[in-house]
This record gives sequence, C-alpha cells and structure tokens, in this order.
Amino acid sequence: MQILANCRRRWTIQAGCIVVTSLASVIGYAQSNTVLYQGARLIIGDASAPIETGEFLVQNGRITAIGREGSIHAPARASHIDLSGKTVMPTMNNVHIHIGYEGYVSWSVENHTRENVLDHLEREAFYGIGTAMTMGDQPADFAIQFQKDQRSGKFPPAAQFFFAAGFAPPGGGPDALLIQGTSPLHAVNEISTLDEAIAAVRRIAARRIHEIKFWVDNRDNNRGSMKKMPPDVYTALIAEAHKHGMIVHAHATNLQDQKGVVRAGVDVLVHTLVAETIDDEFVSILKEKRPYWAPVMGLGDRSELCDGDTPFI
Repeated sequence: MQILANCRRRWTIQAGCIVVTSLASVIGYAQSNTVLYQGARLIIGDASAPIETGEFLVQNGRITAIGREGSIHAPARASHIDLSGKTVMPTMNNVHIHIGYEGYVSWSVENHTRENVLDHLEREAFYGIGTAMTMGDQPADFAIQFQKDQRSGKFPPAAQFFFAAGFAPPGGGPDALLIQGTSPLHAVNEISTLDEAIAAVRRIAARRIHEIKFWVDNRDNNRGSMKKMPPDVYTALIAEAHKHGMIVHAHATNLQDQKGVVRAGVDVLVHTLVAETIDDEFVSILKEKRPYWAPVMGLGDRSELCDGDTPFI
C-alpha cells in the first residue's frame, strides 16, 4: 500500500482526497512499519457504503484492517496519522491512454523517452491512477523493458505501466498527431492479410504480451486518408489472439465497424460511437457478445487549453 499524496514534491494536495494503491512500500513519512490512519472518509471500493469516519491499519506495506474509527485494535508500536477531513479510496485504472509522445503541447518521436513516460505515470498517480494502459502505441522492446525496470524498483512511485501491442493496415492506425511518433519507431504492427495477422499475433504472444489493440477506421475525418482493416483480417486477428489467451481491444468509431468487431468477438471497444445512434440490431449483438467500452479521456491534443503551466494534460 502506498499513499501517493506526496508522489510529486512540487505539488500539494488541494482536493482533500488521498488515493491508495497496492505497492510494496509504505509512505515515506511514516516512522513505523505499522501505521493506523484515522478519521478519514473511507470508500472501500467493493460497492459498500462509505465509512464516514473510519480508520485502516497498514502493516509492512499492506492494509490489514479497515473499519469505523475506534474499531481496530492496533499494536502498541503502531504510528498514528490523523486523516480527518480527507477521503481515502482505491486508485483508479486508466485503461486507454497514449503516452510518451506528448510534450505538454507537442507530439513527436523526440518526446518518446523513458523519462517522459515516467513523468506521465507520476502525474497519473498524483491524480489517483494506480494502473495506466497505453493503447497500441509502444515499441515492444521499449515497453517490455520499461515494465521490467518498474517492477524491479528502478523508478520512483508512479502508476503501474501496462500496454497493448498495436495492429493496423500499412500507414494506418494512430491519428495525425500520434502517428508522428509511432511511425518512426515502427511501434504499430502493420498487417494487410489474414496470414500476416496470424503470424504477427503469434510473434507478440511469444513475447508474453497479453493485450493487443487494432485500428479499424480509415479516419473518415481525414476523408478516408488511411486504409481500413478488412473484416476477414481482424476476425483472424481476434481468433488467433484468443487462442493465446490475449485480450483484444478495437478502435472502431462508426456503427458498422463496431457491429463487425463485436460479432468477431472483440473483448473491448476503446471508443464509443461518433455521431451515430445505436440501433436494435447492435443492441442484440451487444447482449449476445457482452464486450465492454474503455473510451479515451484526455485533452492532450487541445493545445489551446494548456497555458504551459498546467501540470496535467
């Protein structure tokens, strides 16, 4: 367990909310391996009602007891920390981001460094994110090594880094901003045929990558400037991925494409529909297949909203 209120020293908590994540160390200012935190409003995260005035015991980096204030018998050696006026809740999961290519108001391959990825993950943690998954935009070698380094403790506390390997037709996939970074790094697996899809998935599976994301769209907002992934290709990609126990995410933003990928068995839709209404046929398909949605949330491509001093974009 770690309370990430002080994860970045130059910022202070203003919102009155502390977020707890399962890491293997206790907060730096605690003087004991056993700490009783008291007085906070506790949101447990199991759909139960909040405990308005609660306490929780942390021993050797793990929460071992939660209850109403006064209900926990703490060891005599325990430190006591007053969290009155705060709310404590589990960290959130951000399962659809694009990370590393953004330098506040610019997107480029030059921004993609280990330091920049870590900086974004630290800011994710500051805002209450415990795990962050970047969708289809990371070179595999970089992402695998970053995960190893983070898990071995080489980095300071931050949101845990996860990634899905990306697939798209040649020259397609990421939008006009993101592709400026992914193309030079060959971060996206380019596939044109059923056989190429199967072979690429097998290569990814051999590297023990557990998630993949593919782009279907031809970027209609760019007048169809990119090639769309055909149904036979993404159907083969999904089927092969499932053989290897992988979770498959699809970028498909129009109704017919969403119907197609859901019929083919995709696990996650990473966008909602754009300017279209779900019809009865799609409702029927959704009831049968039961995928889930993970829409992207962020303002990274809205430079007019950033004045250069905004800490998190």
